Amino acid sequence: ALLAALAVAAGVAGAWLWLARDDGGEKPGEPAPRPERVRNRLAAPSKPAKDLPKTDGALAADERRTVTGRIIKVPKNPFGTPIPKDLEYKAIWEYTPEDYARVDPGYAARHERFLKAQAAIPWKTPSDRKLSLLLFPKDGNMGLLIPFDARFKDKFVESLKTPIEIGPDDSPELREQKKAMIDTRAYLKERMDAGEDIVGILNEEYEKNRRLSGMRENLLKELRALEKTASSVQEVQDYVNAANLMLEREGAGKIGLPLALTRYRLGRQKQSNGDNK
Repeated sequence: ALLAALAVAAGVAGAWLWLARDDGGEKPGEPAPRPERVRNRLAAPSKPAKDLPKTDGALAADERRTVTGRIIKVPKNPFGTPIPKDLEYKAIWEYTPEDYARVDPGYAARHERFLKAQAAIPWKTPSDRKLSLLLFPKDGNMGLLIPFDARFKDKFVESLKTPIEIGPDDSPELREQKKAMIDTRAYLKERMDAGEDIVGILNEEYEKNRRLSGMRENLLKELRALEKTASSVQEVQDYVNAANLMLEREGAGKIGLPLALTRYRLGRQKQSNGDNK
Protein backbone atom coordinates (compact mmCIF):
# COMPACT_ATOMS: atom_id res chain seq x y z
CA ALA A 1 0.00 0.00 0.00
CA LEU A 2 2.90 2.32 0.82
CA LEU A 3 4.58 1.72 -2.54
CA ALA A 4 1.33 2.30 -4.35
CA ALA A 5 0.84 5.64 -2.55
CA LEU A 6 4.35 6.78 -3.46
CA ALA A 7 3.81 5.86 -7.12
CA VAL A 8 0.60 7.87 -7.25
CA ALA A 9 2.32 10.89 -5.65
CA ALA A 10 5.19 10.70 -8.12
CA GLY A 11 2.75 10.53 -11.03
CA VAL A 12 0.87 13.59 -9.81
CA ALA A 13 4.10 15.57 -9.39
CA GLY A 14 5.28 14.62 -12.88
CA ALA A 15 2.00 15.63 -14.45
CA TRP A 16 2.15 19.02 -12.73
CA LEU A 17 5.67 19.71 -13.96
CA TRP A 18 4.66 18.74 -17.55
CA LEU A 19 1.64 21.04 -17.45
CA ALA A 20 3.75 23.88 -16.08
CA ARG A 21 6.21 23.36 -18.96
CA ASP A 22 3.47 23.43 -21.56
CA ASP A 23 1.96 26.61 -20.11
CA GLY A 24 5.22 28.52 -20.65
CA GLY A 25 6.03 28.42 -16.94
CA GLU A 26 9.48 28.20 -15.42
CA LYS A 27 11.37 25.01 -16.20
CA PRO A 28 12.95 23.17 -13.30
CA GLY A 29 16.57 24.32 -12.81
CA GLU A 30 16.23 27.35 -15.12
CA PRO A 31 16.41 31.00 -13.93
CA ALA A 32 13.27 33.07 -13.65
CA PRO A 33 12.51 35.24 -16.70
CA ARG A 34 14.00 38.78 -16.49
CA PRO A 35 11.68 41.79 -16.38
CA GLU A 36 11.12 43.61 -19.65
CA ARG A 37 13.42 46.57 -18.74
CA VAL A 38 16.30 44.19 -17.95
CA ARG A 39 15.92 42.38 -21.27
CA ASN A 40 15.86 45.69 -23.11
CA ARG A 41 19.05 46.88 -21.41
CA LEU A 42 20.88 43.65 -22.16
CA ALA A 43 19.84 43.87 -25.79
CA ALA A 44 21.15 47.47 -26.15
CA PRO A 45 24.20 47.74 -28.43
CA SER A 46 27.55 48.30 -26.69
CA LYS A 47 29.86 51.26 -27.40
CA PRO A 48 31.89 50.92 -30.56
CA ALA A 49 35.36 49.49 -30.02
CA LYS A 50 36.95 52.41 -31.86
CA ASP A 51 36.36 54.66 -28.81
CA LEU A 52 38.57 52.47 -26.62
CA PRO A 53 42.29 53.35 -26.31
CA LYS A 54 44.71 51.28 -28.34
CA THR A 55 47.08 49.11 -26.35
CA ASP A 56 48.97 47.24 -29.06
CA GLY A 57 52.08 49.38 -28.63
CA ALA A 58 52.03 50.42 -32.30
CA LEU A 59 50.69 53.92 -31.59
CA ALA A 60 52.54 56.78 -33.26
CA ALA A 61 54.36 59.28 -31.03
CA ASP A 62 51.93 62.16 -31.73
CA GLU A 63 48.94 59.85 -31.16
CA ARG A 64 50.30 58.74 -27.80
CA ARG A 65 50.20 62.32 -26.64
CA THR A 66 46.44 62.57 -27.22
CA VAL A 67 45.21 59.18 -26.00
CA THR A 68 43.69 59.21 -22.52
CA GLY A 69 42.03 56.54 -20.42
CA ARG A 70 43.85 53.37 -19.51
CA ILE A 71 47.10 54.46 -21.17
CA ILE A 72 49.24 56.88 -19.20
CA LYS A 73 49.93 60.16 -20.97
CA VAL A 74 53.45 60.79 -22.17
CA PRO A 75 55.41 61.87 -19.06
CA LYS A 76 56.75 65.39 -18.89
CA ASN A 77 60.37 65.74 -17.84
CA PRO A 78 60.68 68.31 -14.99
CA PHE A 79 64.31 68.92 -16.01
CA GLY A 80 63.24 70.41 -19.33
CA THR A 81 64.88 67.85 -21.59
CA PRO A 82 62.91 65.38 -23.73
CA ILE A 83 62.50 61.90 -22.30
CA PRO A 84 63.97 59.31 -24.70
CA LYS A 85 61.26 57.34 -26.44
CA ASP A 86 62.51 54.02 -25.07
CA LEU A 87 62.08 55.39 -21.51
CA GLU A 88 58.66 57.01 -21.90
CA TYR A 89 56.78 54.04 -20.43
CA LYS A 90 59.59 52.26 -18.63
CA ALA A 91 58.86 51.75 -14.92
CA ILE A 92 60.94 54.10 -12.78
CA TRP A 93 62.08 51.25 -10.53
CA GLU A 94 63.65 49.58 -13.57
CA TYR A 95 65.83 52.59 -14.40
CA THR A 96 69.58 52.03 -14.45
CA PRO A 97 72.05 54.77 -13.46
CA GLU A 98 72.58 55.34 -17.18
CA ASP A 99 68.81 55.80 -17.67
CA TYR A 100 68.68 58.39 -14.88
CA ALA A 101 71.60 60.27 -16.42
CA ARG A 102 69.76 60.46 -19.77
CA VAL A 103 66.67 61.96 -18.11
CA ASP A 104 68.28 64.19 -15.45
CA PRO A 105 71.31 66.21 -16.59
CA GLY A 106 72.56 66.64 -13.01
CA TYR A 107 72.16 63.03 -11.96
CA ALA A 108 75.66 61.86 -12.90
CA ALA A 109 77.36 64.44 -10.65
CA ARG A 110 75.01 63.74 -7.73
CA HIS A 111 75.49 59.98 -8.13
CA GLU A 112 79.26 60.41 -8.08
CA ARG A 113 79.05 62.43 -4.86
CA PHE A 114 76.81 59.76 -3.37
CA LEU A 115 79.29 57.00 -4.22
CA LYS A 116 82.12 58.99 -2.65
CA ALA A 117 80.08 59.52 0.51
CA GLN A 118 79.27 55.80 0.66
CA ALA A 119 82.94 54.92 0.21
CA ALA A 120 83.82 57.21 3.14
CA ILE A 121 81.56 55.28 5.52
CA PRO A 122 83.85 53.02 7.58
CA TRP A 123 81.19 50.35 8.07
CA LYS A 124 80.93 48.17 4.99
CA THR A 125 77.97 45.93 5.87
CA PRO A 126 74.32 46.75 6.71
CA SER A 127 74.74 45.01 10.06
CA ASP A 128 77.75 47.11 11.07
CA ARG A 129 76.09 50.33 9.90
CA LYS A 130 73.05 49.67 12.09
CA LEU A 131 75.19 48.66 15.06
CA SER A 132 77.19 51.89 14.69
CA LEU A 133 74.02 53.94 15.22
CA LEU A 134 73.47 52.11 18.49
CA LEU A 135 77.10 52.12 19.67
CA PHE A 136 78.18 55.59 18.57
CA PRO A 137 75.14 57.91 18.62
CA LYS A 138 76.04 61.48 17.77
CA ASP A 139 75.50 63.73 20.81
CA GLY A 140 73.61 60.88 22.45
CA ASN A 141 70.99 60.93 19.67
CA MET A 142 70.37 57.62 17.88
CA GLY A 143 68.92 59.44 14.90
CA LEU A 144 66.87 57.23 12.58
CA LEU A 145 67.72 53.98 14.36
CA ILE A 146 64.69 51.70 14.74
CA PRO A 147 64.39 48.48 16.80
CA PHE A 148 66.22 45.43 15.51
CA ASP A 149 64.03 42.88 13.74
CA ALA A 150 64.33 39.11 13.31
CA ARG A 151 66.17 39.52 9.99
CA PHE A 152 69.11 41.19 11.70
CA LYS A 153 70.53 37.87 12.85
CA ASP A 154 71.10 36.69 9.27
CA LYS A 155 72.62 40.06 8.35
CA PHE A 156 74.94 39.83 11.33
CA VAL A 157 76.11 36.34 10.39
CA GLU A 158 76.76 37.56 6.84
CA SER A 159 78.74 40.57 8.14
CA LEU A 160 81.23 38.29 9.89
CA LYS A 161 82.58 37.38 6.44
CA THR A 162 83.76 41.00 6.04
CA PRO A 163 86.60 41.75 8.49
CA ILE A 164 86.94 45.19 10.07
CA GLU A 165 90.36 46.62 9.25
CA ILE A 166 92.03 49.45 11.14
CA GLY A 167 93.86 51.57 8.58
CA PRO A 168 96.94 53.74 9.12
CA ASP A 169 95.00 56.83 8.03
CA ASP A 170 92.14 56.29 10.48
CA SER A 171 91.65 59.03 13.06
CA PRO A 172 92.12 58.15 16.75
CA GLU A 173 88.34 58.34 17.25
CA LEU A 174 87.66 55.98 14.33
CA ARG A 175 90.31 53.56 15.60
CA GLU A 176 88.55 53.35 18.96
CA GLN A 177 85.18 52.87 17.25
CA LYS A 178 86.52 50.05 15.08
CA LYS A 179 87.98 48.33 18.13
CA ALA A 180 84.62 48.65 19.88
CA MET A 181 82.82 47.22 16.81
CA ILE A 182 85.22 44.26 16.69
CA ASP A 183 84.58 43.57 20.39
CA THR A 184 80.82 43.92 19.86
CA ARG A 185 80.88 41.43 17.01
CA ALA A 186 82.79 38.93 19.14
CA TYR A 187 80.40 39.39 22.07
CA LEU A 188 77.28 38.94 19.94
CA LYS A 189 78.70 35.85 18.22
CA GLU A 190 79.53 34.34 21.60
CA ARG A 191 76.00 34.97 22.86
CA MET A 192 74.52 33.61 19.62
CA ASP A 193 76.64 30.44 19.78
CA ALA A 194 75.41 29.97 23.35
CA GLY A 195 71.83 29.90 22.05
CA GLU A 196 70.84 33.37 23.21
CA ASP A 197 68.69 35.80 21.21
CA ILE A 198 71.02 38.55 20.04
CA VAL A 199 68.09 40.53 18.61
CA GLY A 200 66.53 40.62 22.08
CA ILE A 201 69.86 41.66 23.62
CA LEU A 202 70.26 44.52 21.15
CA ASN A 203 66.69 45.72 21.60
CA GLU A 204 67.19 45.88 25.37
CA GLU A 205 70.18 48.13 24.76
CA TYR A 206 68.14 50.12 22.23
CA GLU A 207 65.38 50.80 24.77
CA LYS A 208 67.94 51.79 27.40
CA ASN A 209 69.68 54.21 25.03
CA ARG A 210 66.36 55.68 23.92
CA ARG A 211 65.44 56.35 27.55
CA LEU A 212 68.83 57.99 28.19
CA SER A 213 68.46 60.04 25.00
CA GLY A 214 65.11 61.33 26.27
CA MET A 215 66.65 62.16 29.65
CA ARG A 216 69.48 64.02 27.96
CA GLU A 217 67.09 66.02 25.78
CA ASN A 218 65.01 67.02 28.82
CA LEU A 219 68.13 68.16 30.68
CA LEU A 220 69.23 70.20 27.67
CA LYS A 221 65.78 71.80 27.43
CA GLU A 222 65.93 72.79 31.10
CA LEU A 223 69.47 74.07 30.63
CA ARG A 224 68.43 76.33 27.75
CA ALA A 225 65.59 77.72 29.85
CA LEU A 226 67.92 78.29 32.81
CA GLU A 227 70.45 80.08 30.62
CA LYS A 228 67.83 82.73 29.83
CA THR A 229 67.00 83.44 33.49
CA ALA A 230 70.19 82.63 35.47
CA SER A 231 71.61 85.46 37.52
CA SER A 232 75.21 84.27 37.21
CA VAL A 233 77.49 82.06 35.11
CA GLN A 234 78.14 79.88 38.14
CA GLU A 235 74.43 79.04 38.41
CA VAL A 236 74.50 77.62 34.88
CA GLN A 237 77.79 75.80 35.49
CA ASP A 238 76.40 74.18 38.65
CA TYR A 239 73.42 72.86 36.70
CA VAL A 240 75.67 71.46 33.94
CA ASN A 241 77.88 69.71 36.50
CA ALA A 242 74.88 68.14 38.27
CA ALA A 243 73.28 67.03 35.01
CA ASN A 244 76.48 65.48 33.72
CA LEU A 245 77.01 63.64 36.99
CA MET A 246 73.52 62.16 36.63
CA LEU A 247 74.15 61.14 33.02
CA GLU A 248 77.53 59.66 33.88
CA ARG A 249 75.94 57.40 36.46
CA GLU A 250 73.51 56.18 33.80
CA GLY A 251 76.27 55.69 31.22
CA ALA A 252 75.07 58.47 28.91
CA GLY A 253 77.00 61.27 27.20
CA LYS A 254 77.54 64.66 28.75
CA ILE A 255 75.64 67.84 27.99
CA GLY A 256 76.97 71.33 27.62
CA LEU A 257 76.07 74.85 26.60
CA PRO A 258 78.61 77.57 25.75
CA LEU A 259 78.86 79.70 28.87
CA ALA A 260 79.79 82.60 26.61
CA LEU A 261 76.07 82.98 25.89
CA THR A 262 75.35 83.47 29.58
CA ARG A 263 78.26 85.89 29.98
CA TYR A 264 77.11 87.88 26.95
CA ARG A 265 73.51 88.11 28.19
CA LEU A 266 74.53 89.14 31.72
CA GLY A 267 76.95 91.72 30.31
CA ARG A 268 74.21 93.25 28.16
CA GLN A 269 71.86 93.35 31.14
CA LYS A 270 74.52 95.03 33.30
CA GLN A 271 75.22 97.57 30.59
CA SER A 272 71.50 98.26 30.15
CA ASN A 273 71.00 98.75 33.89
CA GLY A 274 73.98 101.18 34.03
CA ASP A 275 72.55 103.23 31.15
CA ASN A 276 69.22 103.54 32.90
CA LYS A 277 70.73 105.03 36.04
